[in-house]
Amino acid sequence: MNNKCVLISLIILISLGGIQNTIAQAIFNTQLETLDDKTFELSDWKNNKFTVVLFLLADCPACQSYSLTLNNLAKQFSSCGVKFYGVFPGHYGTTQEDMEFKKTYKISFPLLRDPEKKITSLLHAKVAPEAFLIDRNGKVLYRGRIDDWMYAVGKKRIKINSKDLQNAISESCEGKAVSKPATQAIGCIIE
Repeated sequence: MNNKCVLISLIILISLGGIQNTIAQAIFNTQLETLDDKTFELSDWKNNKFTVVLFLLADCPACQSYSLTLNNLAKQFSSCGVKFYGVFPGHYGTTQEDMEFKKTYKISFPLLRDPEKKITSLLHAKVAPEAFLIDRNGKVLYRGRIDDWMYAVGKKRIKINSKDLQNAISESCEGKAVSKPATQAIGCIIE
């Protein structure tokens, strides 16, 4: 009986590894668009120690509210080899609106468009802002909220208690496993 359990466990682990490799390969084979209509190869993410993908919507108040935090995190972790990318999924806004978002909120990291929702679907992003921390092998180390400042749509805490994305990046940069690999993102729904 114990040998059967061990064998089944090994098969499950091997198949999960295969699924992860398939997702990573699909991510790295995906192309998105820059705001100036150039092609961006996600295979470039292999050159980063870690990549943070942030799903954004230009007209989403939560995305607007988090812009300063995201800029600060991008600056704070650049020396660790972390590169941030904002992704606008679907056709919710125009390129002009996305460019205005970048200008108004002084976004310091590259912004990409995912009109066909390729990476959005691969990562199963559901709301904006939603963050994903990915290693250079394409493994998702963290997915979810930026922190617990927003605890319901339109509702914010006075004090942030859990800096989830920052903690996940810090742990990864220190070579540790992410202690909380998933949280519930709250924001504007990506349809």
